[in-house]
Amino acid sequence: MAKSFLSHTKSRPARLDAPRVLLVDDKRAKRNRLSQMLAREVGAKYKVLAKESAATALKFIRATLKRAPVLIPIVAVDIALSGGDADVGLVLIKKIRELLPDTR
Repeated sequence: MAKSFLSHTKSRPARLDAPRVLLVDDKRAKRNRLSQMLAREVGAKYKVLAKESAATALKFIRATLKRAPVLIPIVAVDIALSGGDADVGLVLIKKIRELLPDTR
């Protein structure tokens, strides 16, 4: 799977302590478009991270939590994510809420 960090995050990295907005969508064009739009709107306050699947989003969250507490106040999930069951996106939201109870 290709990394979904976008070029704008490479050219202008956020502070390490910057809160994150996590975007999860399996459609590359839609994910890139939404990520760029979010970066324009909230890029001064948040680091926008885009992931292509529920698995990569959970892997990122778990790995980040092992290193230090992380602030991800906003998560946007495509509830129609592919990957088996029809409710993959909803299950992902439930798991994120368990891992990060302050996230909306």
